[in-house]
Amino acid sequence: MSTVLRSWLRGFSMRGRGKLQRNVAVGLSILSFGTGISTSLLLIYLVQVRSASPFAAATTMSVAAICGIVVGPVLGRQADRLDPFRLYPLLVGTMAVATALLVVVPLPVALSLVCLLTACGRGSAATLHALIGREVPLEQRVTYRAVLKSWANAATVGGVGVGGLILASGRPVAFYAGFVGEAITLVVAGLLVAAAKRHSEQTLRAACGTGAGTQTTPDPAPGAIANPLRNRPFVLLTLVNAVLMTYVSVIAVALPLQVTTSPTMPIWIVSVAMVSHAVGVIIFQISAARRVRTIADAARYSRRAGLCFGGAVLFFPLASRTTSLALIVVLAAVMAVLLVAGEVWYAASAWELVYGLAPRHHLGAYQGVHSTGLDLSMIVAPILFAWMVGSGGGSAWYALAAALAVAGAAVRPLATAMRRQHDPAAIAPLGSGRR
Repeated sequence: MSTVLRSWLRGFSMRGRGKLQRNVAVGLSILSFGTGISTSLLLIYLVQVRSASPFAAATTMSVAAICGIVVGPVLGRQADRLDPFRLYPLLVGTMAVATALLVVVPLPVALSLVCLLTACGRGSAATLHALIGREVPLEQRVTYRAVLKSWANAATVGGVGVGGLILASGRPVAFYAGFVGEAITLVVAGLLVAAAKRHSEQTLRAACGTGAGTQTTPDPAPGAIANPLRNRPFVLLTLVNAVLMTYVSVIAVALPLQVTTSPTMPIWIVSVAMVSHAVGVIIFQISAARRVRTIADAARYSRRAGLCFGGAVLFFPLASRTTSLALIVVLAAVMAVLLVAGEVWYAASAWELVYGLAPRHHLGAYQGVHSTGLDLSMIVAPILFAWMVGSGGGSAWYALAAALAVAGAAVRPLATAMRRQHDPAAIAPLGSGRR
């Protein structure tokens, strides 16, 4: 047990990593702490403090997701053309200003700022991923992303806890303090990433006269497609990503809805599932990332993730057929385990797929488009789950389970199609090596 713990702590730590990677990790963790605060506050603040109608608040969230779909890829493309060490602080700085203004501007403007926050958030994420693609060595990218996610998840849990305390107080001034606190975390995160440029390999080469700084050149692969929207296999891969990302709403949306409509399911099961899921991802994400080292690995673990997600949603038709609390708890535990396994496997696989298949000098554009899968799922999944829980029919859940399994299996042929776009002499067939 102590050996396993030491191994996890060694992976969770930043020991042996450069100052750039440490700066980015600390900055993202601070940002995630602030985001955790606002995530738990925003909807309730808009409805209870600012007197927005629930319909207006929910509609704003949907419009914000659409803004993320539209603007995220555009900003991701800019990350390929501009210096990401400057673009990222600019985007999170804009988010800081918008967050601070939430507490002073009229309600219609505040609702518009939510859309701005989402758009800049998607753009900053694509920019950060492109920065990692440029600066982190090839063999470290996926494991580094896993460390970042574990750090960010732990910080988010802390932020949600602070948000819970603010909600418990219920005082408007506490909400104001929470949003101002998040704005400060955004500024600090931007400054840390900007400061990391001093430790950039490209910056150091330029200072020594052996490189060209952050300037990029066209991708040498003859089959590279600069615009991801013109890359049909990648567009299909993004749609597959949207299907698989519906797992995000299983605990956040579907389970609370099921609890409110079930006379036998206890309310506390939602909190237990959320906490256990968050802790499970923090613990197992790094070890899962170590298993995904090739595109073939990514395809294989994506298939397994699809099966896990499909198995997890079967909780709902099975739990609705029993009145036994003990059986419901067992089924919920199985669902939580499957969701954790699916998430850590699919996250590592998605990172490997984008870094391994996107043209080297267009990582921002490809990351921006691929991340729209989450926005699409966040638009569709809550409506879908509300209908499925309300209808009470089990056939829809079985159909969704099958769709998730098929989506996971579809990753392999799409990855193969993307690899065929590149020079066969430069990139080996799927499953025969690193890339």
